[in-house]
Amino acid sequence: MRRRILIACLGLIGLVGIAAAGGYQWLKAEYHQPGDGLHKAAPAIVMLFAKGTSVRAIAEQLLSRGLIADADRFRIELRLFGGKKPLRAGEYEFPGAASAADIVHILQEGEQVVHKLTLAEGLNVHDAAALLRGIANLDGPLPDPLPPEGTLLPETYHYHHGVKRQDIMLRMQGAMRDVLGRLWAERDRTVPLATPDQALILASIVEKETGVASERARVAAVFLNRLKKGMRLQSDPTVVYGLTAGKSALGRALTRKDLDDPTTVPDSF
Repeated sequence: MRRRILIACLGLIGLVGIAAAGGYQWLKAEYHQPGDGLHKAAPAIVMLFAKGTSVRAIAEQLLSRGLIADADRFRIELRLFGGKKPLRAGEYEFPGAASAADIVHILQEGEQVVHKLTLAEGLNVHDAAALLRGIANLDGPLPDPLPPEGTLLPETYHYHHGVKRQDIMLRMQGAMRDVLGRLWAERDRTVPLATPDQALILASIVEKETGVASERARVAAVFLNRLKKGMRLQSDPTVVYGLTAGKSALGRALTRKDLDDPTTVPDSF
């Protein structure tokens, strides 16, 4: 009798083991199945997960957007097949046909959506500040005080959601230092400029003097000749800057009084 019971128990254990193994293999296949959710042919879906969001909450958010078919199953699959890496907060783009494995890989590797902003040529530091303040997916205040005029490089910058505005502005400053240092090292040594800052100021004046790129070399040559002769630059943009401190457009034509009154300029000139 005992022998029959033992055989029956062992048989039952064997069946349970086979069922468990089958269930495991089924879950593994589903984990890697493309388009597990509702949007198999849909375009990419962008989602934002705040810092501290639990795995349960992440699964529910994925379910609500149709990227997975079962939140509980996703959590079980993550525990069984997802390894030890945590899911990272941030903004992510998921293909509509992503498998659960694809989603976990994106979240674990932190493959966040990349945004870009462009600081156009001719914008001053106050324009740059207004640009950064107006971008909703950046975070935090700007430096106070703002960086000196002319120290931000006009360029396209890439960033992730939630990056601090101050950090973007510091990157703009660092990019300008790098470019200015390289160009200063390669300069014509005969030009009457003593420091990189002087070169930067003159370049800013030339840029404001003409918006036509092909004219800038000729305008720069005129100013350099005036500096060699100890002449005044006699450039309207320097007068405008003296009147507005670069904080806004003058909004009117220059008058004779504007030209005759002393204008504050950098000590280097």
